[in-house]
Amino acid sequence: MRSKLAPTVLAGALVLASLVAYAPGGHAAVRPSSPLVRAAQRTAATPSLRFDLTEEIQTAGKLPYLLNARGALADKVAKVQMKIADVRTPSGQVLTGPSAIEQTDGTFLYLRSTVTTALAGGLWVREPLAALKDTSPELRVLHAISPRALVQLLTRAHDLRASDNGRVYHATLPYTDATVASTLAGLEAGTQYRHLRLTAWISPHGRVLMLLLSGRTEDKSSTFLLTLTLDAFGKPVTITPPRSGSFVDYDLGQLAS
Repeated sequence: MRSKLAPTVLAGALVLASLVAYAPGGHAAVRPSSPLVRAAQRTAATPSLRFDLTEEIQTAGKLPYLLNARGALADKVAKVQMKIADVRTPSGQVLTGPSAIEQTDGTFLYLRSTVTTALAGGLWVREPLAALKDTSPELRVLHAISPRALVQLLTRAHDLRASDNGRVYHATLPYTDATVASTLAGLEAGTQYRHLRLTAWISPHGRVLMLLLSGRTEDKSSTFLLTLTLDAFGKPVTITPPRSGSFVDYDLGQLAS
């Protein structure tokens, strides 16, 4: 089944992809054998995990921006929910933030968002994974929201300082580093933040439990704050595909080409 909805669904996927950035884990910038780097690599290599990400941007003269993304990831299975918080304008008007749910069961990718719900009567949009390229906007959403890219930023950290018997690390990130810049590009909403500072909490088993990252623009007019928490390492991730009749099929690849 095809209709004029397909371009809108693709546009929605592209918008979601712009909210976050995926970058393959690079080599450690400094101290390749440090406990922090080992924890980052061990966490990124974990077969499955659950995550909760919150990002807040405050800019002088603009409404605040708050994104929450949470979900669970495994090898070929993933489920992610994203929501941009509602905001109230100075005049009292409430602007409803968009939301989306995307999941894959290893065979199909399912997407339902504010856009698709409004135009498809609440139905999911389904597409076979085999029909998608790795660079397709639909899969890029799942790749992009993966917390593994953010965890790998720890391998680019400078000025490491440990506390709490090596359970907590404080460091800075060079905003000019290519991996740092590409990983944060989408999250920064078009603004390059500098003075990047991070704090990471490490479990007794050597995995990253929490990451706090902050930054600001050079003129201090805008601030960026990201919090990422991780748990359920190695636990199964189960997906319940939408029942028959609750989704429609589209081939979005042709629209992206």
